[in-house]
Amino acid sequence: MGRVLSGRNTGTVQAGPILWCLGFEGHGFCTELLPCKSGCKVGRMSFGNGFVRGSTIEVMERGREPVFGKNSFGISVVAPLTALATAPALCAWLLVGCYRGGEEKAGGSASSSSVALSSTPAASRPVTYPAGARSDMAKSSSKTRQWDEADMVRVGAGAFFRGSSDGIANEGPARSITLSAFWIDKYEITTARYARCVDAGACKPTATGRWCNQGNAAKRDHPINCVRWDQAEAYCRWAQARLPTEAEWEKAARGSDGRVYPWGNEPPDCERTVWFDPDTRLHACGKFGTWLVGSKPKGASPYGAMDMAGNVWEWVADAYQADYYAIAPSKDPPGPNAGSYRILRGGGWGHDGRGALRAAKRFPFAGSNQTPGIGFRCAMDDET
Repeated sequence: MGRVLSGRNTGTVQAGPILWCLGFEGHGFCTELLPCKSGCKVGRMSFGNGFVRGSTIEVMERGREPVFGKNSFGISVVAPLTALATAPALCAWLLVGCYRGGEEKAGGSASSSSVALSSTPAASRPVTYPAGARSDMAKSSSKTRQWDEADMVRVGAGAFFRGSSDGIANEGPARSITLSAFWIDKYEITTARYARCVDAGACKPTATGRWCNQGNAAKRDHPINCVRWDQAEAYCRWAQARLPTEAEWEKAARGSDGRVYPWGNEPPDCERTVWFDPDTRLHACGKFGTWLVGSKPKGASPYGAMDMAGNVWEWVADAYQADYYAIAPSKDPPGPNAGSYRILRGGGWGHDGRGALRAAKRFPFAGSNQTPGIGFRCAMDDET
């Protein structure tokens, strides 16, 4: 067992399996992590050579997706610490650490991942339901938005249980929040719908590439991806709608009964969601890319919204503030509208794992990032 290599960290790490990482323009993928001694949080890997200039990723637990700095690209092999100690040149290039303590403020990275996530839900955890919980879920209705013909589902007014009590700092304190009724898209915005906005001159084209859906005729009914926050916001405005607030998104995903996932407390599987299964090691349930929106009806939320877990992460309206839950109003919290990072919700088809699919998961990310795992849906005020 050796001391960590980074002077800013205070924990220890054990020699362990090799970690392979691949990162590009905001995202990276890892297959294993160096195991931390009991009490450690997540590890940090900093790239400081001329190939990856000052980029940083926050390495989460096994099965999670680390985050690279904007416009970075790098491939690394992290051997056990004992092997690193015998390779001074590599050690000088790569700093690996495991640290204790509370959450860091989002700064050099688009992630607050210094708090480790549980890879399995605590389904047996007792939940205190808000007064009137579940009553609004039985009254869900639907409509079609006139401007872009997107299907929407109604989320009734009332209280719901927001956040978690899992010890993840930016998800607490878990408490009852009351929201006015609103509408949210039943499906993630598709490539075809986004193309209409581009053709109308109201939206800018998204990034393109092998895993980006824009311009791929075979993926017209897949979610638009590789989209920035401002592009998502522009589309919703064009459609005479808006991005959902973070609170609205979470209620639409989990309902008012405090469930862990949109479908309940059972762990994710490919019957319910498009995800990376850490047991089979298959991305997107074997397809390595997005699926048609609504392909997993068994994973529907209590209100009938599809793909609220998996397929693509979704932008919400709020800027990120780690301690916002502690200071937010208990009725219709608007969320901060200024900050260095925006928020993604729901997990995606990439190397995310179970923890990312929890309805309570908050993922801060630079709004300028465009990756194959990011999309969005829109919301509207209720006028009934």
